[in-house]
Amino acid sequence: MPIPGWAVLIGHAAASLVRNLISTVIVGIVAVLLGYRAAGGLGGVLGAAGVVALWITAITAIFTVVGLFAKTPQAASGYGFIFLFLPYLSSAFVPIATMPSWLKPIATFQPCTPVIESIRALLNGHPQGADLLLAFAWCGGFVAVATLLCIWAFPRRISH
Repeated sequence: MPIPGWAVLIGHAAASLVRNLISTVIVGIVAVLLGYRAAGGLGGVLGAAGVVALWITAITAIFTVVGLFAKTPQAASGYGFIFLFLPYLSSAFVPIATMPSWLKPIATFQPCTPVIESIRALLNGHPQGADLLLAFAWCGGFVAVATLLCIWAFPRRISH
């Protein structure tokens, strides 16, 4: 059965998104079972879930591009490994104010920090401020650039 090549690419990206969302739901269920209660209520939980879904979409888009440009599956895994360190260089584990001076600008101006701070604010019922807008901007930018790169690279990749 003939299918367009781009359908395979979108299918892989969609499957990855669904797998990651299921993993996120499982983590959320475990958190509730362990006693976590979101002070932000149902609206905060739904808002945080939306930010998480947007972040997963952005990361999936980036990894789709990495997969297109990498020569081998092992190379794609190696390039993607770099992105795994971003949360460690953000406000995920400690407040930025407590970080060494050389790390503060890195933690402040990278994509994970506004995503994490937005999720934290939504779940805790705090005002989101500029973090939510920055999270949308980072994620939207990643998706837009990755989509354009896929549109450009995919026909060239399958023609080889």
